[in-house]
Amino acid sequence: GSIKNNGLKRADFVRIVYTLHDENSNMIAVDSAFIEGTKKIFNSGLISDASINPGDFATFYVVIKTTDEQEVKYFLRDIRWEYFE
Repeated sequence: GSIKNNGLKRADFVRIVYTLHDENSNMIAVDSAFIEGTKKIFNSGLISDASINPGDFATFYVVIKTTDEQEVKYFLRDIRWEYFE
């Protein structure tokens, strides 16, 4: 998928979390992936490519394996991010 940063600040360490549920709202599986964004070198020396500047788009790819017995009825998606100077 892809997402856009509609905010006024850069979003760092952006992660997309998917939770799969059955017909009774029981959680079947959960997994996540960091976006493929802009490379950023932070003051600490840490280097990341999971940042999105304001107005920019980034892509992500999440694969969640289930068994044939687990029928997914719906999923929830959560976007988590931080901001560092």
